[in-house]
Amino acid sequence: FPYRKSAAKLGSALKIVCENWFKNRNILRVNQNIVRKYSYKLERHSHPKHRSPFFLKKHERYI
Repeated sequence: FPYRKSAAKLGSALKIVCENWFKNRNILRVNQNIVRKYSYKLERHSHPKHRSPFFLKKHERYI
């Protein structure tokens, strides 16, 4: 059956697409984490009054 072959091709194509999508999502997540870390470092090294409370640890937060 030519049917089966095309179905298998479609399946493998879908699989590849899904795998790539997951990889991309993971890469995005990693990039976001890196950005977060670096912005956190930048925040930490800047003057305390300019720090945003979002980046501070609980005991570092000032009112």
